[in-house]
Amino acid sequence: LSTFRPPLSTVRSSQETIKLRGSFASKSHEHENLPSEGSSGKFESGSSSSRNLVQDRVESNTLPLGNIDQSPTPVKQPIKKEDWMDQQISFSLSEFLKNLYSLHVTFSQLNTPTEQLTITSKRRINRTPVVMSSVQGRDSQVIHFNRIVKTDGAPCPLPVLIGRFVRLVNFMTCFHSELLKALGIDPREFPSQNAALIKWLLTEIFNPSTGFPIIGNITNQKLVEGLVKQEIENPFRTLDALLSGYFGRPEADYDPSKAACVLINYWYPSEQTHIYQKFFNDQEQFMGLLKKIYLEFYVPNS
Repeated sequence: LSTFRPPLSTVRSSQETIKLRGSFASKSHEHENLPSEGSSGKFESGSSSSRNLVQDRVESNTLPLGNIDQSPTPVKQPIKKEDWMDQQISFSLSEFLKNLYSLHVTFSQLNTPTEQLTITSKRRINRTPVVMSSVQGRDSQVIHFNRIVKTDGAPCPLPVLIGRFVRLVNFMTCFHSELLKALGIDPREFPSQNAALIKWLLTEIFNPSTGFPIIGNITNQKLVEGLVKQEIENPFRTLDALLSGYFGRPEADYDPSKAACVLINYWYPSEQTHIYQKFFNDQEQFMGLLKKIYLEFYVPNS
């Protein structure tokens, strides 16, 4: 992590030049449907419905990635991205990089002698590629943070995290667009619908309602205490385990197209959007349409 230097000039220029369509403008934020960055460097809260999206009611066997089988199909059709899609993907990447940079500053301080920081403990979260570290500074204050690790326990390289995020957002945006087309939704609604989806994804990665992210500073001290006292075996929800698994699994085992379908499937029913309420009776029917899109389309250069 100490060698990572995100292209901040690129991030800033992306924010200044990208003008997204849809309902992004608001009085209090430059972009309504994507997360804003607070003074702490972390994303501020989204809506309570999006932040409480997938609670314990989502069981671990609800549509894991492997449930979309690769049946024999005709040649897949490429999805041609529109301008608004490229713009949203670029903006979401800039937000992802800003979060990683703020965490990079925290992590790199561990190697700065003047800070006199010491790691007091490390704990692997069961059945996930996430390690919780506790760090004590010279003021005796202890902070706790999570990071994704490889199978050998070493931190996952940031270029890997960035590359996987870019591919995931590409597939989510393109598959989401095909879903909206299949439902006959007014194309003018596409940008705002997808912006809300991507905002949710970023929030769930860095600042979930649980206060226990897959990457970043932990704010839920009760969960930390429960882990230390071994009163809690795994504080992650199914969604957290799915996201961390996507970023941490070996290269040969991960599939951004499957992950995109499953994440869209989590978001729509839990948000109870007007689109889901209007067109679907249950989650199985919704997933059936996503599976059809998965089998018939691919995203070039993702």
